[in-house]
Amino acid sequence: VKRVVGLVGQIVRPRESWHRIERVPSFALWVEGDNNEEDSNKEDEDDEKEASAIKGSTTNHCKSIDSRTYGPICKNLVEGVAERII
Repeated sequence: VKRVVGLVGQIVRPRESWHRIERVPSFALWVEGDNNEEDSNKEDEDDEKEASAIKGSTTNHCKSIDSRTYGPICKNLVEGVAERII
């Protein structure tokens, strides 16, 4: 699940970058995930360490792959809308 941060024509500043500014082009959206390193608290970090130990993985799954990685995405790629996350 990703959060729409910018719509067509808006100027967006990605969360981790104070020096980067992007303008969202026509027929595109800027989306960002909620799970990044800055937002995770101590309890989440402990849960992730425990989960990675169980799976035998040492990779960091905390970062979200979204517009911060790929840039604006086409509106046609959106498959649905989540109004609430329980």
